[in-house]
Amino acid sequence: MKVLTEKELDQIDQIVQNQKSLGLVSLAKEFYSDELVLIQEKYFKLNLPESEAKFKSGNGEGIWVYPLTDADEAIYDNAVSGETFDCIAMNDCITYPFACATIIKGRNTGSDTRPILDYDWFDEVIKTSSNGEMSLKDMLEN
Repeated sequence: MKVLTEKELDQIDQIVQNQKSLGLVSLAKEFYSDELVLIQEKYFKLNLPESEAKFKSGNGEGIWVYPLTDADEAIYDNAVSGETFDCIAMNDCITYPFACATIIKGRNTGSDTRPILDYDWFDEVIKTSSNGEMSLKDMLEN
């Protein structure tokens, strides 16, 4: 395990608090201190659609993710369309406010296509963090 400096711990705390304020869970401390044992072969790409049309087509910013648990990995591997799984963002995202090490939910779109961000999960995150004042549909339309 890597020993983090006070400055690194402060930066990580800021990331964790920022993600928490958005209704998200971050494993930044575990990620940056090397507490998470990650096997490169388990990394895969997930698309983050930024419009209603792209949610339907499955297109969007591609990010590297890592299955949160063995059960999540099995769901991803089975590639049954519509099944959801938890994963860890392995890089910061441009499209949405997911920092590296944020836990997000993916949705399989079939065996021949890349999984995407789960619309229903993220819609609920947005509604909860905005006290019901915004939805994912609202956000995509702006």
